[in-house]
Amino acid sequence: MASDDEHMGVFLELKGAGSRNMEYVLQAQNRDWYSFLNRCLDCGGVIRRFDLAINDMCGLLDIPVLSEKYRNGGADCRCKNYENVQGGKLSGKNRNLAGTLYIGSKTGTKYFCLYEKQKEQATKKKHTDIINRFEIRLRDKKAVQAVEELLLTYNPHGLVFYLITDFVEFPDYPLWEIFISHDSLPFEMNPVPVNIERTLQWLERQVMPSIVMIEEIDRLTGSNYMKMIDECTHLSEKQEMLVEQMCTDIADVIESEGVFYE
Repeated sequence: MASDDEHMGVFLELKGAGSRNMEYVLQAQNRDWYSFLNRCLDCGGVIRRFDLAINDMCGLLDIPVLSEKYRNGGADCRCKNYENVQGGKLSGKNRNLAGTLYIGSKTGTKYFCLYEKQKEQATKKKHTDIINRFEIRLRDKKAVQAVEELLLTYNPHGLVFYLITDFVEFPDYPLWEIFISHDSLPFEMNPVPVNIERTLQWLERQVMPSIVMIEEIDRLTGSNYMKMIDECTHLSEKQEMLVEQMCTDIADVIESEGVFYE
């Protein structure tokens, strides 16, 4: 969000897909997250939230088992607050849905979210090689400290596992030691251009059956429902921007100089 008053500054919030879209822009600018974060701080940016995620590709983190251990006191943790969320269905396939374990207080400056990523994506009819994900969620001073440490050391591996082991340990879970002993943890970028995948899925599942029905009614009765709808439909400013983003090469829209460049 940006105000017309330049003195009000800019508010930037990036979530999952938004982060991937941002990486697409950074890639086109021949930059990375280090460069971007450095420039944000140089410009007086204030970090309110900073998340780091570790992808468990081997199934080292058994979320239900870790949840049970935490509940029964089998974890050494600075914060005793936790929340275990286990979804499911009473009938049909895939009755056991993705489980999630929150460690720490959600209102605090640091807490963790461990969840079964592969199962979560399967419920959305999507595939991923990521079995589980361990998210570190930081706010305010903890977020600032993490960003400053990352930019000082360029060592995401050291930062991530310090944040974890300084807060929680599972001493009687053998795979935990393997999980935290990785000697390499690259700071990955997975750039994805802006797309309308979610809109297309929504159209396919929710809208198209109704459109086909109305078109059939128009054909059989001579009515003009679809024409009336079309004449009354206008694109919002956000939709017009999305059309422009989808139809313009990224190299033609990014700025080559300005406040966010060295």
